[in-house]
Amino acid sequence: YELVLVPVVLAWKLELRGFWLVVSWAAFSFWLFDFVLSFNKGAYVDGQICFRRSVIALHYLQRGFAVDLSLLLVDLIANVLDTTGFQSIRTFAGACRALKIVRMHRVIRVIRKMLFWSIGMGARVAIQATL
Repeated sequence: YELVLVPVVLAWKLELRGFWLVVSWAAFSFWLFDFVLSFNKGAYVDGQICFRRSVIALHYLQRGFAVDLSLLLVDLIANVLDTTGFQSIRTFAGACRALKIVRMHRVIRVIRKMLFWSIGMGARVAIQATL
């Protein structure tokens, strides 16, 4: 959705209605769930993984919290504006949706991590050695 539909909607100034509006709300729900789970992941501190919530929260607040929160707000505003369907604020909804392109960077990063962890340990060690 984020990689395909958002650029198409922006390029042709399409309205999200029906099925695609439901998909947009589902994508928002996914990212909201991911936002909440970000406080439950581990964090590396001095080369070791730490699972203490206070450390994880501080680590997340310092790194990705502001970007994730702003993208969630943009998603929420765009979806609410699309749901209400007012013509006078469609331009503002489009501007909000344009900011969703920032999320594409995160989606690509997640895909890279998934691909990295799907390969064998020997290949991972070789990749990390070259980085």
